[in-house]
Amino acid sequence: MTESLQEVFWEVPRVGDSVKVVTETRDEVNALVVAVHGPGYRPDDKMGYGPPINVVFVSTDPHKHDPYGQQLERYSSLQHLNSVTTMPNPGRYWYQDK
Repeated sequence: MTESLQEVFWEVPRVGDSVKVVTETRDEVNALVVAVHGPGYRPDDKMGYGPPINVVFVSTDPHKHDPYGQQLERYSSLQHLNSVTTMPNPGRYWYQDK
């Protein structure tokens, strides 16, 4: 998914939905939506982009481990894939795997 960035279909996620997140280190993880900031943007005849969201996910960093297991990470105001496609090497975005 992250190798060839192109506009992707999206629906406004709801709190409790699962989405895919690409981290700064380009790891793809499953994340849980904990907040949605607005309806997103969908102009006529274009895909537009989903709203910024807050998510929580299990860290992929092996150093973030404690006696309770792998630690949780949180991202706030995470941008949708379609709003980062112009970046040369994007990271820290979400998309729906549907």
